[in-house]
Amino acid sequence: MNWFERIIWTLSWRFTDEQGNEYCGIKPYGAFHLVFFAVSVVVGIMMCIFLRDVREKTMRVILLSASAVLLLLEGYKQLACSFNGTSWSYSWYNFPFQFCATPMYAMVIAGALPDCKVRRGLISYLSTFSLIAGLCVMIFVGEVFQTSILGVCIQTMVHHGAMIAIGFWLIAWNRKSADVRGWAYGVLVFVCFEAIALTLNAVINGALGEGTVDFYYLSPTPTNAYIPVFGFIRNNTPFPVYLLIYNVGFALGSFCFYELTRFMIKTFPEKKPDTMGL
Repeated sequence: MNWFERIIWTLSWRFTDEQGNEYCGIKPYGAFHLVFFAVSVVVGIMMCIFLRDVREKTMRVILLSASAVLLLLEGYKQLACSFNGTSWSYSWYNFPFQFCATPMYAMVIAGALPDCKVRRGLISYLSTFSLIAGLCVMIFVGEVFQTSILGVCIQTMVHHGAMIAIGFWLIAWNRKSADVRGWAYGVLVFVCFEAIALTLNAVINGALGEGTVDFYYLSPTPTNAYIPVFGFIRNNTPFPVYLLIYNVGFALGSFCFYELTRFMIKTFPEKKPDTMGL
């Protein structure tokens, strides 16, 4: 084991029993999970209160900083899950292009771009699709704790928590510019990411075998992954029907959420901006 592998192995502390067998030590709805969930909501609320009127430059810095943290933690996850203490073996299932991986890419692009339709679409995506996905994972959990590596459990909570906090904040920051066209741009971003996921599913599964990856849970060959709500539909309908329901469901869900937030923003009167010089 060289120096780099020692660092990775040290940072990849695992839950093990008395016999040395690894097990999943973090349980859904335990203190670890609920504390991270609560913190993400509180941070989002605080950002809405104190950072809702920051200048565009500050907004871009926040997005780039958040994406840098998420990308760094994702890099850690990839390394930690690929080294078992003696050898390296990459699991393509962990390749970072699931639905919940896309926000960190969207943040990078939105933070780097000047005001334009693409950036408006990315902001809409982060404040609807990304926010809803983060909330769903925190509420339904799924398989995010199906690992013995403590650091990966922390990574997934920080990642999904950031989706919630950044999503809430962008709703407040973008409140004066929000309209139906903004939501439509967000749908286009969703479709573009989905197209990439479908292409990766076809290429990787075609090269390495069916069932290797299931990005966006849209592989024609389903895996045993747990998917709230859509899992039942996927297992009981033909793939084209599932794909149609999947897209219509997410689009309508994001539209309802978008309109709800616009209604709430209009309901509460504007207060004097408090940006603390930002």
